[in-house]
Amino acid sequence: KAEVAVQVVERWILARLRHRRFFSLVELNTAIRQLRGQMNDRPLQRHKVSRRELFETLDKPVLRPLPPTPYEYAQWKKAKVGIDYHIEFDGRLYSVPHNLVGQAVELRISATVISVLHKGKQVAVRRPSTPRLRALLHPDTPHATIPPAPPGMVPRTLPQLGQTSRRRNPHSGPASTGKSSSSGTRLPGLFGNTSSGTSLRK
Repeated sequence: KAEVAVQVVERWILARLRHRRFFSLVELNTAIRQLRGQMNDRPLQRHKVSRRELFETLDKPVLRPLPPTPYEYAQWKKAKVGIDYHIEFDGRLYSVPHNLVGQAVELRISATVISVLHKGKQVAVRRPSTPRLRALLHPDTPHATIPPAPPGMVPRTLPQLGQTSRRRNPHSGPASTGKSSSSGTRLPGLFGNTSSGTSLRK
């Protein structure tokens, strides 16, 4: 109905201006503004009151103030939390709470922030990063509450992988990937720390 209302107003105003000549945009806008006021004060055939009266009694009392911040365009994407409690977007990895491993989440991506939602509840907020293909550990992710891996099992989290790698091979760097690279931590159990450390350095 909004389109019909616009069409009615447009036709009513244009019909009254079709024989007039204007020499500036300001002059034209002034004439349109005057006719718009006249139309809003005309009684409607169906309601027997004017558009202005309907607005004052029905619409205006329930109007709310505009949001404090302007609308920001965002795109949405579904993702699955990996075994290393990270989600991937645009070649970048972002950490989320570890209890969401294997769960489906939604990403709301704007120009300034990435919001992670699980079942409609926001669980993490991240800023888009520059480095690609690198896992980013955020200080508000509860890594410290993750239980340690059972004896004889491959560590399942990035902090645990990092600790295990540094303990078995002091030449290893920081843990920045997940399960896809974690199988190498079983090599010392098969071939010994010295042999595996030599292989890693090569």
